[in-house]
Formats: sequence, C-alpha cells, structure tokens
Amino acid sequence: HLRNPHLSEDVLNIIGKYEINTGYVEIELTESSGYSDFESLNSFVKDMDNAGIFTSIDDFGTGYSSLSMLNDINVNVVKIDKSFLDKLEDGSQSENLVGNVIHMIKDLDRIVICEGVETVKQVEFLKSTDCDVVQGYLYDKPLPKEEFEKRLKSPVYL
Repeated sequence: HLRNPHLSEDVLNIIGKYEINTGYVEIELTESSGYSDFESLNSFVKDMDNAGIFTSIDDFGTGYSSLSMLNDINVNVVKIDKSFLDKLEDGSQSENLVGNVIHMIKDLDRIVICEGVETVKQVEFLKSTDCDVVQGYLYDKPLPKEEFEKRLKSPVYL
C-alpha cells in the first residue's frame, strides 16, 4: 500500500466519508514495511499524525532496522513481537533485553504493547517493566465477528 502515492489521501477520504472521529483510528504498520520504501512510510506516518491519527509499528523486533526505525519514524505505539516473550526466563538475557527495549521505547515517549502474552509469569514481568498494554491468549483468543458481538451483548463476557 505504501507504493500508492495517494495512500494518505485515500485513508483520509474514507474516514471523512464515514464521518469517523480520527481519535478512534490507529493505523498499524509492520516493521518490515519500512524496508522497501522508508521515505513513503515516514511521509505516511507524518500525514496521519497531522490528521490526529495514531500509528503503530507491529511485530517490532522481528527485523534488522528496529532501532533506526524507532529513531527516524515518529509512531505513537510500538507492539513488541511475541517471539521476545517466548524466551523469557528469570534473570535471563532475554528478560534483560525485553526490559531494556520497553524502557527505551517509553523513554522515546511511545506507548508499548507486548503481544503474545500466555502466562501469568509473563504478565508479572511486564508489569515490572512498566509495559503499557499486554495482549494475548492469556486473556482471550481471536474471535469471529459473530462470537465477539454475542459476547459484547452478554451481561458477562465469557
């Protein structure tokens, strides 16, 4: 999509057409999307920021230019990939790495989300790092639209 020179305009036109409050919109970009055309990605993120739309990097840490991307592209949210959590153990090198990455992202004034949380132990560790948000199977699995809507209508989310 970043090869489309009208991507920002197209997104903003759709938002305008349906009168969506931009404060409710977040555009998620994969870390690898910056590899093929960094300038287009950076321009798109700036356009979205100017329109009041949050942007996020998904699957952070799966590529090779993660640190430069954090420095050069001003996204609002960074989603740390599940693969980092899979290697966590008490006092392990991976634990140190994840903790320091979270602190670095927060020092850049960005929201941190850790994906793929499956254990209470992972949650406890992420709380100790001041991670903003966690998501994963520990809380729920992805649902088909119909099942999700049914749960929302229920007085108790089961």
